Amino acid sequence: QQQQQQQQQQQGAGGAEQPAAGPKKVTSISYDKYSKVSKSIVLYIRSQESQNETAGMRQGDVVEWYLNQQEELDTIEALADERKLVRRIIHRLITHDNTLLVVDTPEVGGSDERTITVREEYVL
Repeated sequence: QQQQQQQQQQQGAGGAEQPAAGPKKVTSISYDKYSKVSKSIVLYIRSQESQNETAGMRQGDVVEWYLNQQEELDTIEALADERKLVRRIIHRLITHDNTLLVVDTPEVGGSDERTITVREEYVL
């Protein structure tokens, strides 16, 4: 009976089992910070593309460049949090805002290995 009660507690309204972990952590930032990060990413990618005459940049290189620009990140935890945030912003710029475009996705490696570029029609 105790096992049955535990199963009922883990089941949601639809009868499907819910994960034992707590709810997903929601990350929110101000629009000003989002705008600042996205503009700096776009400007950096465009400048590197014109300088190197290439189409696109490796996402991991863009993330590392951005983190190197942030002088206030003085702890490992702050650096890790900012890395997650920048990756999420890049993801949103690709999937929601249609500012960035994935040019190439290698079969091996995560999202940091894919090549991204700014859409030609995007204007700051």
